[in-house]
Amino acid sequence: MGNQREKLDSSCIFQSQKEKIDLPKSESYFTLIGMQDYQDDKFNPRLKEENSKTFAKSIYIPDGNITRFYIKIDSRGKLYNPSDIYKDDNKQHQFINKVCKETSKYKDVNPKIFDMYLNFLRTKIESWLNNAEREMI
Repeated sequence: MGNQREKLDSSCIFQSQKEKIDLPKSESYFTLIGMQDYQDDKFNPRLKEENSKTFAKSIYIPDGNITRFYIKIDSRGKLYNPSDIYKDDNKQHQFINKVCKETSKYKDVNPKIFDMYLNFLRTKIESWLNNAEREMI
């Protein structure tokens, strides 16, 4: 009887494997107010798909019930300010940044920083951007 029990236990180990189901990720793309395809229920300016006007994105991974938040950063590693693109400070480095440095990097941030940045994108009030940068330190 003991021998049969061992055979049963060893055979069950290999038969009880569960199939892993990969659920699709859900991605949301955010942009500056005025550049959006639509606004969500919280009035956040949203895009239907990722493109050069995407300044923030969230990715929901249902497998682990996790949401990751990403914000675009500039060539200096600071949060990207799309409304600051034509100021004199940026013009002097514009050529170098376009040619030599990657400008489409995203930084993984916590939900508080992400919400502050979304408030900036929604209102264009730079104090939201400054507060989000301070939170990153």
